[in-house]
Amino acid sequence: MKKRSNILIVDDHPTNIEILEETLVGYNLIVAMDGETALRLALKHQPDLILLDIMMPGMDGYEVCREIRKIPKLKFTKIIIISAKAMLAERLKGYEVGADDYITKPFEEEEILAKIRVHLKLRFIEEVDNLKKDLLSLLCHETNTPLSNILGPLDLLFEDDDEMTRDERHEWYKVIRNGANQLHNLFQKVLTLSLIKSGQSTFDLKTLDIGSAIETAVAQIDPKAEGKNLTVVKNMEKDLVCRYDFDHMVTVFCSILDNAINVSPNDSMIAIDVKLEQNDIHILIKDQGTGIDEKYLSHIFDEFTHKELIHHSEGQGLSLAIAKQIIAIHEGSIEVINNEDKGVTFIIKLPLVFNK
Repeated sequence: MKKRSNILIVDDHPTNIEILEETLVGYNLIVAMDGETALRLALKHQPDLILLDIMMPGMDGYEVCREIRKIPKLKFTKIIIISAKAMLAERLKGYEVGADDYITKPFEEEEILAKIRVHLKLRFIEEVDNLKKDLLSLLCHETNTPLSNILGPLDLLFEDDDEMTRDERHEWYKVIRNGANQLHNLFQKVLTLSLIKSGQSTFDLKTLDIGSAIETAVAQIDPKAEGKNLTVVKNMEKDLVCRYDFDHMVTVFCSILDNAINVSPNDSMIAIDVKLEQNDIHILIKDQGTGIDEKYLSHIFDEFTHKELIHHSEGQGLSLAIAKQIIAIHEGSIEVINNEDKGVTFIIKLPLVFNK
């Protein structure tokens, strides 16, 4: 299974929206009927492509396009203007404010579908190329410390091996192994993220109770939690079933729980609540850490968020970026909020399946 592309339709005429909805079967569609709503929804959903009308009350399409092009998170979003305005000057203005293409009304169904396919492919190529560049930069930066933890002790072992006691050599071997494990984990994360974003990762969706994936993840992180004397408290409604890839979903929960353990003080608690709300399964994972500065909350799932901002010890937040990609492929959502007292809560929403 691959992630379905999100398309934001912006038009103030219900008839035009209905026509596009009938045409764009197979895409995840989001609808806005004015410019202000379009900007809000674009920020929330980060669509792959926007179909944008020009003539709207308040903020017109040109202004919406101009504002979207100022948002870094939407830099790969493709914008196709659809308008009854057919003059050359109007089309040129659309390109000037940042549109990728311009289609005049009434449009042919085959033409708009073809252009959408082309621009989604271009978006994919641009994003993957940018990902490759960022990953190379990340690898150059993140491999320095673990390599030092390997090469430095090896030099010492070669130089002073006869002078070292067995216990001293054993301690240096542990440092070397830790550095090697850090490198291995980093490369695994890089590979996983690359495969998912390039559409090459396989997802085997099965109808399962979400509790089984959570229990498996808790069991995997339990030794690390015990090391800080953390208590993991679970409050899960039974028989909440959805379609998901078991291994990928365990990866999501392990990533969030690992992050919670990293930021939690010793002898504190991590709470997991699973409940049903409006036909969605809500999974809340709450820690008692220091929380996150509000100005960085919207960046916590970015691939290359600086580790000092989100308390990640390595990998520049790749684990949470991977989690977001996995949840999106399952047509769910993930967000994080600061708690009123202390710590943060991760909120995952997945669509409920009524029949096993």
